[in-house]
Formats: sequence, structure tokens, C-alpha cells
Amino acid sequence: MLQDISIEAELHKERLTTHFNGQGLGTVFEPDRITVQTENGRLLDSREDPRSAFRGHPRETPGDGMHVAYLSSYALSNYLTIPFRYTYSGFVTEELAPWQENGEEWQPLRVIVPDYIASHSHEQVAYFDPDGLLRRHEYTVDVIAGASGSSTPLTIVTSTELSRLRNAEYMQPTPTNKRLRSPCGWLSAAVTFRSAPI
Repeated sequence: MLQDISIEAELHKERLTTHFNGQGLGTVFEPDRITVQTENGRLLDSREDPRSAFRGHPRETPGDGMHVAYLSSYALSNYLTIPFRYTYSGFVTEELAPWQENGEEWQPLRVIVPDYIASHSHEQVAYFDPDGLLRRHEYTVDVIAGASGSSTPLTIVTSTELSRLRNAEYMQPTPTNKRLRSPCGWLSAAVTFRSAPI
């Protein structure tokens, strides 16, 4: 669904711009607004309070393009800023008992997300390996009637600005035993970081 895209994510503010490469279109996400516009900035569509557009929808309700743009944008914004985002004002974290997976010990971190952040759910669990790398991120997807989900980083890349950052994410149902099946991806994205003034 979302292929051949470029994204710009801000680290100090929840804002994400998605460019649909070769189409001359993009979306701009902020928690209270999602827009679709041309690459030269002409507004084509917008939705204020986009989260409210999901209210009352059962899981089977088909979404429109603005639903997809909102969900994928807040998801990417969150995925790309974990664990940095957990240091923002209002986040509450708690270390849980260590988790064993495939001969490794991971440290789960329970995270309470403040209301001002658009995210899958208010409570989430992130699993970190002994090197501090995110191995799994579990949550419910509140905008999809509380469907359970899990994201698993697939590739670790090195960047001069940030290291140990993944360049692709997959969202899939969470098995009850927490061991993941093969990815059934909905998104694959290459991420490029550029130096920007803070």
C-alpha cells in the first residue's frame, strides 16, 4: 500500500511529511490535522481531528485515504523516534521482568503515552536487547477497534546522526505467546537522515 515513499520526521515535535515518490503528492501529519498536498504545497484535502474519524468503526469498516494517511503517519512518527520519544514530557516508563526469546534476554519497558501524542494506544511495551536495540514494540491499535499489533525492526543501519536505527517496520497481529510469525508487512520504507538545525 505505501511503497516508494520518502519521509521527513521531526524529533522534537510530532510532525511527519510523507512524499509519494514520482506522484507529485505528499501528506503532512500533525496530531490534530492531516493534509494531502502537491509537492509544491497546494492543498488537495485535509482532515481536522483525524482520530475522531475512526470513532464507532468496527474493525471491518473500510477506511478512506485520510484514515490510511493518519494511521501510517502517526505510526511512522512513533516508530522512528523510539526510544528518544520516551524522554518527552508526560511519558511514564516502567521496567518489566526480563523476557527470554530465541536464547536472548530482552528487557521489556512498559510505556504510558501522554494524551498529546498521537499513537496506537495509551499503554505499550517495548523490548530492548542487551545492546539497547529495540527488538519488538507491542500495542493495541485503538483506531482499529483495539486490534492487537506488534512492530519488529527488520534492518539496523548506521547513520552519522543516529546509529542503530531501523529502516523498515512491519505491523502484524500479536500471537498470544509473543513469538512472532514471519512478517506480513504493510509498509516498507527507506529512511534517510539529513542534518538539520535544532
